[in-house]
Amino acid sequence: MLVASLRRLPGAALYALKLFPCPGVAAATPRRSTLLLLLAVSSALSGCASMSVEECLVADWESVGLEDGTRGRGADGIARYREACAKAGVTPDLSAYEKGRKAGLVQFCRPASGYEFGRKGGSYAGVCPAETEGEFLVAYNEGREYYDLEQAVSQAESAVTSGEYSLRAARKDLDKGERRLDNDSLSADQRSKIEKKNRELATRIGRLEAEQSQLLIELGERREQLRVYESDRD
Repeated sequence: MLVASLRRLPGAALYALKLFPCPGVAAATPRRSTLLLLLAVSSALSGCASMSVEECLVADWESVGLEDGTRGRGADGIARYREACAKAGVTPDLSAYEKGRKAGLVQFCRPASGYEFGRKGGSYAGVCPAETEGEFLVAYNEGREYYDLEQAVSQAESAVTSGEYSLRAARKDLDKGERRLDNDSLSADQRSKIEKKNRELATRIGRLEAEQSQLLIELGERREQLRVYESDRD
C-alpha cells in the first residue's frame, strides 16, 4: 500500500525521506525517478544498515555528512560510503560531506548533546574540536557514568535471576533423586548410583547457594551506588 501511494504521490516519498533520514538517503530532486525514491524510502524504513546502490544514486553528500556529524561519527565514514558506492559508479563528494559533517559536529559537540550521548551509552570517537571538547567531555562523562551504573545494576539483576534459575533446577533434580530412593525394587547398584548423584547435586546446590548470596550482595552494592549517584544529582 505504501509503495502504491508513493507512486501516485512522488512528493510523499520526499516527505518520508525527511521523516526517516539515514546516511546516504537525503531529499532527492524531482528529476530523480520515483522508483529510486521508493527504494530509498524502503531502505530508510528498514534501518539503513548500509548504503545501497539506489541510496548512492540519490545521496545528498552534505546531508549525509550533517547526519554523521550530529551522531558524532568519525571522518572515516566517507571511506565506507566510497566503497559501498563504487558498485554504483558513484564517487562521494568529499567536500560536501565534510562541510555537512562539520556543521553536524557543531550541534553534537555541545554539553547537552554530550550528556545525552553518554547517557545512551555512546562511545566518543574524539571528534570534537579542542575549543569545545573540554565542556563536552565533562557532560559526556557524567552521562556515561550514569549509563554505566544503570548497566551494572541490570547485569547484576540478570546474574541473580540466572542464579535463581540454576538453583531451582538443581533442587528439583535432587528432589527427584531422593524420591527415586523410595523405590524398594532398586538394586544395590542402582541405589548406589542414585545416592552418588544426589551427593553431587547437594554439593552443587551448596556452591550455587554461596554464589547466589554473593550475587545478591553485589546487586545490593550496585543499587546503592546508583541510588547515591541519583541522590547527588537531585
